[in-house]
Amino acid sequence: MVDEIGDGELLDMPRPRRTMRAVTVAVMVVTAVVASWLAWSLRAEVGYALGSSQAAELGDLSQAELAAHDGHYVRLRAELADAPSVRYRRVGDRGIYRAALAVPGEAGAQRWVVYGIPETLAGPRFVPPTLVAGRLVRVADLSVRFGGLRDALDELSGRSSAGAWVLVDGEDPASLGWVLGLEALLLTFIGFNLLSLGRVLRRIRPSDD
Repeated sequence: MVDEIGDGELLDMPRPRRTMRAVTVAVMVVTAVVASWLAWSLRAEVGYALGSSQAAELGDLSQAELAAHDGHYVRLRAELADAPSVRYRRVGDRGIYRAALAVPGEAGAQRWVVYGIPETLAGPRFVPPTLVAGRLVRVADLSVRFGGLRDALDELSGRSSAGAWVLVDGEDPASLGWVLGLEALLLTFIGFNLLSLGRVLRRIRPSDD
């Protein structure tokens, strides 16, 4: 026969260890913060992916007015053959890319072009494109996908490039459609973690029975 335990005896029992709950809460908070930061970093690319797929023709990169087309899909002519450049790789991308200083000057006047280099043509005889089309953005507004590029541009130009313009050649709105799915996944993940945190932290009220 099982002995009945009174309410007083239950209250006198030691509380369960809360170490695992604290670890669970900490992990949820960290993952929610990281996911929020990543989602915020990709906001400009999400807007670009939802924008017009018709490129704006702006003429020559050295003379075009760019401010009105920040974050848009544009097409320009650029002289990159003798421009100072640096090679780099994107995070999570196996391709080879080059960033060329098409128009030098002060930090806010610099104009860069980032373009891909086919592996079969990566040798010294590769000729840079003269007609470029892609996303136009300030260097400071580049997402985490371009991690390390800003430092490389600063080192190449000898000054801060945060206010400079950069055209990411070949990056049209349709090619960034995957960003929409990633953003939706991140937002879902954030919401799930917040709801789970609420459930874990919610105090269990004693029964009225």
